[in-house]
Parts: sequence; structure tokens; C-alpha cells
Amino acid sequence: MMQKRILENTTKRYEKLPAWLMIILACLMVELFFIGGTVIGGLILTVLSMPFLISNLGNLDAIIETFTHLYVQLGIFAFITLILFAWVKWYEKRPISSLGFFKTNYLFEILKGWGVGMLTFSCSLGLSYLFGGVVLNRIDFSGNTLLFVLSTIPFWLIQGGTEELLTRAWLLPIINKRSNLALAIGISSTLFGIIRVCQEFCVNSKAEFESVY
Repeated sequence: MMQKRILENTTKRYEKLPAWLMIILACLMVELFFIGGTVIGGLILTVLSMPFLISNLGNLDAIIETFTHLYVQLGIFAFITLILFAWVKWYEKRPISSLGFFKTNYLFEILKGWGVGMLTFSCSLGLSYLFGGVVLNRIDFSGNTLLFVLSTIPFWLIQGGTEELLTRAWLLPIINKRSNLALAIGISSTLFGIIRVCQEFCVNSKAEFESVY
């Protein structure tokens, strides 16, 4: 029942457009949500960080390190989510809950998602280790390490949740309504993968930049 509710798309804003055009525009809009949320979030963080920026005008390394910190990179996704919420609420004229925020068994669904994710990640890591793709030099269970890992969990939830909202909760139902479920799953999953690849590229580029400078 919940899966059917998630697939339902209650907005009628896009019905006048041809199906093929709407699918293309919807995919482009996902990227625009990312760009818009990142720009707005960056501007807000810059304004809020103005005292820090003024006091560190001569210390460019400190500024770069702060704005490229993992917390900032993941936290910026919250603004992307807010942009999507605003679009759904005021332009599409439908409740935000239609994106999949159902109260029925929500705690069980969250725990189930965590369980499946942990199992998938553990299997992937285990297979990589068995076939020599990963080498464990040491295992660190110090207090600082555990605190850092635990403190990043909410930010990873924001990042992963934003990607799921855009591709699964928003894009998939729109494409499904104008075509079919198989095509909707294929397109949304492909776009989800592209987003992940682009993020990996950005992270690697950041690492190369830091190694040079």
C-alpha cells in the first residue's frame, strides 16, 4: 500500500506538456534543484560566516578548509531539500507528505532501510576485502574516531535523503504517470547513479586541489 502511495503523483501542473518533453524537463529540474540549493545554501553560509571570513582574510587555507569540510559539504544538501519542498508546496500545490512522508509504520521503515543499507554496504566491503580491492592497515576505535563517525551520521542522512527525495520521491512518480513504471525506475536510477558519480568526481578533484596547494 505504501509503495502505491509513493508512486501516486497528485499534481496536475505538467499534464499539458508532451510526455517526452516532460521527462526531459523533469530530469533537468533535478539538476536545477541541486544547483539552486547549493548556490542559495552557499550564499547563506557565507553571510552567516562573515565574522569568520573577516577575521581570516589573510588565512586563505583556513577559509578553504572550513568551507570544504565534510559537515559543510553534506549539510548544504539541506538547502536543496528546502528548495524541493518549496516547489512542491507552492508551485505543484500538493502536500509535502506526498513525497513519501507517511506516518504509517515510519519507524519500522526507517529501521528497515538502515538494515538493508548496512547489509549491502557490509557485503560490498567484505567482497572487496576478500578479492584484494581493500586493504585494512589498522582499525581505530578511539573515542575521537567514534565521535566523528557518529556526528557525521545526521549529515549523511541529509545527503542521502535529499538524493532519494529528488530521484525516487519526486522524479519517479512524475515519469511513471506519463509513461510506465519500468521506464520511470530506469531513468530515476540512472540519474541517481550519475549524481553519485559527479559527487565522487568533485571529492577527488578537491583532494587533488589540496595536494597541489
